[in-house]
Amino acid sequence: KVDLDPELGPIFHRRIHGEWGPHLDTMVRFWSAVLLREPGYQGQPPVAHRAIEELTPAHFGRWLALFRETMHEIFQPSVAEQLALRATGIAKMLSTAVFGRPWDAA
Repeated sequence: KVDLDPELGPIFHRRIHGEWGPHLDTMVRFWSAVLLREPGYQGQPPVAHRAIEELTPAHFGRWLALFRETMHEIFQPSVAEQLALRATGIAKMLSTAVFGRPWDAA
């Protein structure tokens, strides 16, 4: 969904050049650490996101909408909402770390 998204897709394309495999591996390790407390993630998400010049707080809101939509397609509603709540916290934390404020979720 991110790949095809008119707002987020171009940002990713400029960085991963269609090579989703390594990025997906990183995302799986990240979310496994966040959601399942599994070891293995070694990255620094705020540092990585600060390096994206065209990134805006609104992009975190857009990403979260896609994440929430996907979770509801994959999981039962109660599980999907729990995952979406965790993702909301991550998005707010990253937006605050990068921009000094969370995106305007209103």
